[in-house]
Amino acid sequence: MQWFASSKQLCQITFVPIGNFTSTSLQALASYYEQTLGLHIDVRPAIPFEESMMDRSRSQLIGEELVNGMKTGYPTQAQDRSVMMVGFTRGDMYIRHKNWQFAFAHREDGRFAAISTARMDPVSFGLPPNDGVLVRRLLKMSSKQIILPSLASTNWTKSQWILIPLIEAASNKPPNDAVPHGLNTFFPHGEVGSTTNEHVSRET
Repeated sequence: MQWFASSKQLCQITFVPIGNFTSTSLQALASYYEQTLGLHIDVRPAIPFEESMMDRSRSQLIGEELVNGMKTGYPTQAQDRSVMMVGFTRGDMYIRHKNWQFAFAHREDGRFAAISTARMDPVSFGLPPNDGVLVRRLLKMSSKQIILPSLASTNWTKSQWILIPLIEAASNKPPNDAVPHGLNTFFPHGEVGSTTNEHVSRET
């Protein structure tokens, strides 16, 4: 889309599953963005979990190391300044340089982001499974990472202003926590899957 291409010369978004995050989930998310916003997203094969991504003392993944893993796994895309790379993990994550207990997302250099779904899943807090809540939260967080480079622009185009209500419409909480705007047609029941910390232990 024009609004994205006008933002710091970014013109391609790449989704990267990390570890056992399913590529089919990201294909579904990419299809939703393309059909609702006309935004084409390239979904790459998963990069393997590496020991350097894990902080054993905290039993959490390290946001900065997840980004480093994407850069190592896809050096061509990482060196291309027209590409934004967004990685996705089911493991719980924190940011090394922040005094936070956890993080939903970590961003670097306006072109790289890592997103954790671990604390988006109601099951993580002893609640019943709810695909609507999980998918809606994933959509909201991924939309935020995509739009932030455009928000940083000081000279907004008309198409950038138009984008804001589109992102809000896609991300806002629908009645009864239903999957928004027919997104359930892209995400079959259980497709995203549980995102509890057991996925970290399985990957390690």
